[in-house]
Amino acid sequence: MPVVGLETGVRYEAEELRRAIGKVLEPLGGIAAFVREGDRVLVKPNIVAPAGPDSGICTHPLFVRAVCDVVAERRPAWIRVGDMPGYNFLGEGRRCAAESGLAGALAGGPARLVPFEGTHRRISSEEFRVFGHIDVTGEIFDADVVISLPTPKTHRLTRYSGAIKNAFGCVAYGTRERIHKMGDYRTFCDGLVDVFAHVRPALTIADMIRVQEGNGPCTGSPLDVGVVLASVDGVALDAVGQYLLGMGAAEVLTTTLACARGLGEGDIDRIEVAGPRDWRGARVLAKRPGGFHSFLQFGMPTPVLKLLAALVWVRPAFRAGNCGGCVLCLERCPGHALSMRGTRIQRDRKACLLCFGCVAVCPRGVAATRWDRVSAWSKRLAERFLH
Repeated sequence: MPVVGLETGVRYEAEELRRAIGKVLEPLGGIAAFVREGDRVLVKPNIVAPAGPDSGICTHPLFVRAVCDVVAERRPAWIRVGDMPGYNFLGEGRRCAAESGLAGALAGGPARLVPFEGTHRRISSEEFRVFGHIDVTGEIFDADVVISLPTPKTHRLTRYSGAIKNAFGCVAYGTRERIHKMGDYRTFCDGLVDVFAHVRPALTIADMIRVQEGNGPCTGSPLDVGVVLASVDGVALDAVGQYLLGMGAAEVLTTTLACARGLGEGDIDRIEVAGPRDWRGARVLAKRPGGFHSFLQFGMPTPVLKLLAALVWVRPAFRAGNCGGCVLCLERCPGHALSMRGTRIQRDRKACLLCFGCVAVCPRGVAATRWDRVSAWSKRLAERFLH
């Protein structure tokens, strides 16, 4: 029976966070069961947008720092912290880290920030249900131990986002785009589970102290739950997380599919929750996603949804005339999709992984993220909502 460590009544205070993290790790054998001296540790929070620390959108920076401090007690070779932003902020990983408060929280600490743009490698498997390959950040392969730090919340496309969905930040946007544009809700969830199955962390510690309800992950409302969760089994952790948000066992398809594939336990009655006896009292009835995006995902016929998805795109683009010839973008490109033609950068569309590493490293702003008109409008709305 899988074990999920749980602590209630937790606040965002440094000492209290370290105490709560230690408490939820106790029934799992403590951090020593996962990290040995000299290990290389990758910590993967959810930094989907340049959202403030109190929004419930991103994993709280103090929570990330507290986990890194606990890991540092084991004297690892290094600790790296990384993620890749969501659709509206591709190529802006460092901005998201700065405005979410993560960069500041990590400053002077044991961990180094490593945004995932431009670090991806392609992996193939016959076990993939949706596609034959996915493009995963190379940081995963460089680490001995991967620790996932999701912030469980409602999600307008999957109803719930937690440990399984947090793995999606490890893949390049080219992989995300293919999965998103399948136009079928079940296939989309199968694609998410494909990713989770191949980048499963050794340990998941969830920041459920403040979350999003309603139209999460970025345009909902903050909701205080005060809970920290930890488990080796990310599926079991999601089963508990969705229960705490008032969701039924069959309401979240990603959890159901992952359980059916044998990736973890999705039945809360078959999970040992190691926490206060009254832990079920922490359950809240979070507002469900609704509105236009939910109608598109759950109410629109699949052929129509596929047609609309084909009209939405985002790409790296290169402005003419300002390139200084540093070729940092060529060196960073994992798909070898860029070449220099005179003073201009050319992109091979077929080879491009859409990792946006070129945008992230360009010192002159020659490489930039370009959206279709609808997506550009969506980005403006997102910026206005967050600020």
